[in-house]
Amino acid sequence: MDSKIRHRCVKLTLGSVAALVALGFCVGIIYAVADYYANDYSTSVTSTTISDVTTTSTEMPQDIANPSVTGGDILQYFPHTNNDGLYLSFYHGANSLAEMNEALHDDTINILEGDITLQFYGLPNQTEIPIMAHPPMVISDNTLANWIETVMESKKAMKLDMKVAEAVPFALLELRSFGQTLNQPVWINADVMMGPNTQSEPIDGDLFLQEINEKFPNSTLSLGWTTGYRIALENDQYSWESMDGMLELAASTPQRITFPIRASLARESWHKFLWLVEQEDRFSLTVWSPTTDPVPLEDRIFLRDNLDTARLFYDTASPAFVNSIKMEIEGERSVPKSFYTGGNVLDFFRTPERDALNITWAHQANKENELQTALEDDYIMMLEADVRLNTNGIPVMAHTSADIPFSDQTLQQWIDKVISSGTEKGLKLDVKTTNALAPSFEILRNRSDLIKVPVWLNSDVLRGPNSVSFPVDVTTFFEQAENIFPHCTLSPGWTTAYNPIGENEYYTQAMVEEMYESCKNSRQAITFPVRASLTGKSIVPLKWLLDRSNRYSITVWHSGQEEVIIDELVDIRNTFKKNQVFYDLPEAMMQEFLSRLESQ
Repeated sequence: MDSKIRHRCVKLTLGSVAALVALGFCVGIIYAVADYYANDYSTSVTSTTISDVTTTSTEMPQDIANPSVTGGDILQYFPHTNNDGLYLSFYHGANSLAEMNEALHDDTINILEGDITLQFYGLPNQTEIPIMAHPPMVISDNTLANWIETVMESKKAMKLDMKVAEAVPFALLELRSFGQTLNQPVWINADVMMGPNTQSEPIDGDLFLQEINEKFPNSTLSLGWTTGYRIALENDQYSWESMDGMLELAASTPQRITFPIRASLARESWHKFLWLVEQEDRFSLTVWSPTTDPVPLEDRIFLRDNLDTARLFYDTASPAFVNSIKMEIEGERSVPKSFYTGGNVLDFFRTPERDALNITWAHQANKENELQTALEDDYIMMLEADVRLNTNGIPVMAHTSADIPFSDQTLQQWIDKVISSGTEKGLKLDVKTTNALAPSFEILRNRSDLIKVPVWLNSDVLRGPNSVSFPVDVTTFFEQAENIFPHCTLSPGWTTAYNPIGENEYYTQAMVEEMYESCKNSRQAITFPVRASLTGKSIVPLKWLLDRSNRYSITVWHSGQEEVIIDELVDIRNTFKKNQVFYDLPEAMMQEFLSRLESQ
């Protein structure tokens, strides 16, 4: 009897151990799968797409949500943000009833982000019921219908993340069913483009937008990339091909659009994101990051410093990510400002109302004493200087060829002095001759790691009004800027002159079309320098030129010698957007211009 009992105990013990081992194995598998999906390492095995799903409704609501709110400016809806996306607080992954209620009862939370899939997704008993769960989970104690109905009462904003294509039409029908009772901002997210470090297939972007515009168009769209992050291996970056594809998709629909970007990969691809977000004023970026991604504080601050604060949001898994940025900007900074050299000077200087009129200049700061005076002048924001080659083929600071023998510093010395001064002033270098382009750009490239301010590269590359001089070769200018120092703002201009006696020519439609043909394929932001005395009567063709791209601007400059009609400057001011026109004018003329504007 005792032996039988012992034998039975042994069997029970072994069975229990086996069960525990099996349970541990299952838990490990679930954890691995969860990590697999969360980091987008997976290859999609979905057998159906949005187009395979048909939805019918015999009673569609005639009125849908209030478009001025559900699809409107979320920062205006939350005035406490002071138009700064850093102060829009997200609760990431508010899926379960407990998570949703925690977010709703937290007064610091402004927007709930939830993930949408279908109940029993991928199983034989898959239903058409949208639930709140992040794959690979296929069950939840919270349906999308309950989630919307509950969150709606709080007046907090909603961000709905479509995790599987098949859920999109059913989720949008559910959203639409609430009609005009929705009165808060609604963001709808989907990864619609293949991104780096993953084979995970995105949701079909064209079909996603078709569903959005048929069922719930009054929303802000969040169009992202599938991505992964390699902890132990080198990471690929976002490609230009994916940027072009994303722009084509975004341009096909009229909503506000935010592009979610993975924080750990964002800095290396910043020039691409900047190119994308600046294409239209309705575009913004949303920084996201799982807790497993390493993102140094320097990179977090870099993103913050390099874009208009109204166009940058933070939907991160850990509140510590955002809190670390707030501590830097609200207290004494421990991270020096590091600006992308091809970035917008209005973002670098945090110009009030993004008004380019507020940017101030030191013109022809070529001599050592002129540069030093400008560096010490807190009023000056941009340093403008001229570059030519001396007889030894070395770039030196000289406005005319006659100035070369009297130049007292090389371009290399000039740049080193600016860097060592530690002052936060932008640089505009006017390269006067074709043969000076490559050696000048090489000097910039060799110091690119040390230059933390915006850089403009200027040359007169086409013949303009009243021109009597030969321009810099236009093809060489764009090719060498692209190949040697692409991370800059380009400033291609026209050779011009002013006739104090007799008739003057002005910028013509043919001139601006020739310029556009020369620069239309450039990825850089471009400002076109235009002569103040010839600009007032050239507004129509110049407006045509600036309408070609949201990244174009003009810089109105003056030689200090010819007459300028102030009323023509006022006409320029009243015609273009405030962020489209910079004014590099003599101080007396600028003061008269400002006085005239104040008296309007």
